[in-house]
Amino acid sequence: MSEFYLAIEPYVYIFVTGNEALLFNTLDSNSFLTDDLGVVRIVEILNSGDGLYVAKLSNEELESDTCKAFISFLRHNYMGDILPFELCKKKPVQLRPLLNIQTDINLNRNENKELEIPSILQYLTNISLILNESSNSQFSKITKQANFNPANKSLPVNEIDFTLVKNTLNRLKETLYYINLNGIEIFKYSKLFELISLLENYDAIKELHCNLKNLALNISKLENRALTNFHFSISISLNEFDRDEFLRTFSFLQTKKIVHDFKFLIENMEQYGKTEKLIAIYNIESYSILPFYNGGNLAFFKEMVFIDKDDILNDKKEMNQILANEAINSYFFGKIHIVPSGDVYISLNEAKIGNLFRIDISEIVYNEMNNEGIWFLTRTKISPCKNCIYCSLCPPISNYELSIGQFNLCSIINN
Repeated sequence: MSEFYLAIEPYVYIFVTGNEALLFNTLDSNSFLTDDLGVVRIVEILNSGDGLYVAKLSNEELESDTCKAFISFLRHNYMGDILPFELCKKKPVQLRPLLNIQTDINLNRNENKELEIPSILQYLTNISLILNESSNSQFSKITKQANFNPANKSLPVNEIDFTLVKNTLNRLKETLYYINLNGIEIFKYSKLFELISLLENYDAIKELHCNLKNLALNISKLENRALTNFHFSISISLNEFDRDEFLRTFSFLQTKKIVHDFKFLIENMEQYGKTEKLIAIYNIESYSILPFYNGGNLAFFKEMVFIDKDDILNDKKEMNQILANEAINSYFFGKIHIVPSGDVYISLNEAKIGNLFRIDISEIVYNEMNNEGIWFLTRTKISPCKNCIYCSLCPPISNYELSIGQFNLCSIINN
């Protein structure tokens, strides 16, 4: 009886769950999904540690109609091919894709599988400093869900300690890619311009997050400042949109040549239409539209945020991105928020992970890595996503899911 080797190309991602198997071509997004038990068994061998993307097939298996269709699809889409057994002196070797970051993390573990502290800060690359906050509520629902800065009528009563900020930034100067300045009313932070001057010596991307109304009211404070090294991210609520404030702010940003983007919060289709008109009228080039779930607009939220199978499969993904989705949460990984009390959060929707007045920053990061907290919150670990064949192709869990309390924001699995 003739036998053959079936070899899968290394740019093809394989996932098997339950009685289903999925092969996804990362070069062109073609995919093959099957629930045929014979084909699923073959794919399980291909994807096993011993299989290494190669499986031996008997002539009987090759005569199966479903197996023939499977192999035909693979060959037609350059995802794999068969080799006659007698032409191979040994089993063919195929380089199976592996995730580098997980290897790096494992290298920093000691003999007790605990992470070594000295090298731990290399994983902390994105820091958000909440410069001030009000007394009536720590974080608004909008901020927790959509990373949006609402206009707030309450005066800030607590602000972050500048010495704490300086010491923390100094520890992280060589590793930070992003430094974000945020707060309930950022321009009322007493040490704002000292902080801006300090950050001129940092190579990281620096973003200042504010509300349109707050920025418009404080332009006079900024006109004589050098701000070209900062990216301004400006939140706009259509419920409070003021044309004069916008035009004054827009003119200031262009005159000062400040890199910027606008974030529009929308809660219904009417606001979505108004946002599109504003973008067209003022020729806004850099912007994002943030749907907000307010508890009474589920149909709108589903229309704007929920995804389906076609959305997932048509979204081009590289292999390292898919493998990362299995090991880390790329939305949260490497990020922290520091609030005025010194408390440290990864997501403002979850509990704090430490306090910088009591615990060293390296110890906080160590605990997060060692305990595999939110940085490692992947869809492969939570229900119902972990039982879905598309879980590693799906976008990572974000603040939307944590804020709303539902992980499957999709039409594939219904609660």
